Amino acid sequence: MGGLMHGLALTLYEELMYDDQGNPLTTSLDIYETPTLAEAVGMEVEFIHFETPTKHLVSGGAHGVGEGGAMMGVPAAIVNALASIIGKAVTDLPLRPYKIMRAVEGG
Repeated sequence: MGGLMHGLALTLYEELMYDDQGNPLTTSLDIYETPTLAEAVGMEVEFIHFETPTKHLVSGGAHGVGEGGAMMGVPAAIVNALASIIGKAVTDLPLRPYKIMRAVEGG
């Protein structure tokens, strides 16, 4: 679930903003948006685990890459769903209404 929330943050929330002179506008965590518990509560997610045999095992037989696998599909799924709806690709993350409108209007 942590990886899923990371993917949502990347796709919909987290943005470093700068003014026209290149000065940071995102100067504290009060301004830097992230998903909260409110976005996660009630979310129905089904994770399907599968094993890939390998001869390169650590002690105990475990191997993997952590949450990355759960995170990386989220931006692609959201961006592709949006593209299907509006008929145009929006690739500038995080998704913001003005970016979506710019894509719809052809800019």
